[in-house]
Amino acid sequence: MKKILIIISVIILIASILIHFINNKNTEWKITQFGDNIGAQMMCYTLEGNKNGLIIIDGGYKDNQEQFEFLKNKIEENNNIIDAWIITHFDSDHAGTFLKIQEELKNIKIKKIFVQDAPEDLDVLKENASWEDDWSTYEQCVKIDLPQKIEVHSGDFYQNYIFNSFLILRPINSV
Repeated sequence: MKKILIIISVIILIASILIHFINNKNTEWKITQFGDNIGAQMMCYTLEGNKNGLIIIDGGYKDNQEQFEFLKNKIEENNNIIDAWIITHFDSDHAGTFLKIQEELKNIKIKKIFVQDAPEDLDVLKENASWEDDWSTYEQCVKIDLPQKIEVHSGDFYQNYIFNSFLILRPINSV
């Protein structure tokens, strides 16, 4: 059920993003889902407008060098500017590469970072998320303290960001 809700949330965000860029005279869009050669990772999406704009959704595992290089090249192609990075949740297979890029690529600019409003009580999460065995990514993400970080909540309505406007229907809770 959680995966279905994540997919629905991503589709809504993608539609909002596309509406924004259509209004900014992009006439073509390229949506890429990255999958590595061994099939271990499929949780990385990029949206690129033909005239401007790069949006990244999730990013994948921190130790996946192939995925890191893919995103690094996309960022460089966009003059080291990311209009928005959307992290659907803080599991290592979604947010790991984001952390690695923050650590290693100091010359990039991320205009907005959209994240879930995540609880800091790790014990509650561990009880309810038995599939996750490495909590270091989550712990690092909860501590992100950047001015462009926006924590989204159910019912939030955003205007004049990278998108014209969008409504958060239901962010996925970690528990």
